Amino acid sequence: MFDVIFGLPVHILVLHAYVVLGPLAAAAAIAYAARPAWRRILKWPVVVLAVVTGVSAFVTKESGEKLQGRLVPRHDSGSTDPQVRAILAHTEIGDVAGIVGILFMLVVLVAVLWALRERAGERAQGFLAVAAVVVVIVAAASLLVSVVWAGHTGAVAAWQARIAATTPGSGD
Repeated sequence: MFDVIFGLPVHILVLHAYVVLGPLAAAAAIAYAARPAWRRILKWPVVVLAVVTGVSAFVTKESGEKLQGRLVPRHDSGSTDPQVRAILAHTEIGDVAGIVGILFMLVVLVAVLWALRERAGERAQGFLAVAAVVVVIVAAASLLVSVVWAGHTGAVAAWQARIAATTPGSGD
């Protein structure tokens, strides 16, 4: 299910949803948490983005495991080949990014649908509201860091050796 679709790795096809929508969801969640006046407008977009982020994080993580299985056979996991090491490092960091994406979704859903919900025209306030704001902002920041970190290691694994073997073009 997470291996290939139309002959292409699922990971390559779905990771862009996580890489693009994850940071957008993080920014929207921070705005929702930090600006109570915007909560009514941002409520459902934040919920939808959080769910898409969580689902795409899970699919990206699982499909990345399948792609690693194709690229690095189990008996090569102790390899000293820099390309293999880069793939294995990316997979480990990708696992973290996947878990962070799922946790982000859960935190945002709890905050938006329960902890920061407005009741009869009243804004959420008190310790629970402050704690929810802090947790949402920490979860969003963690999401941003993990997506950038996983993206960087993925780009290194996919491109560093190829680019190193080329010379700069004329820029035409």
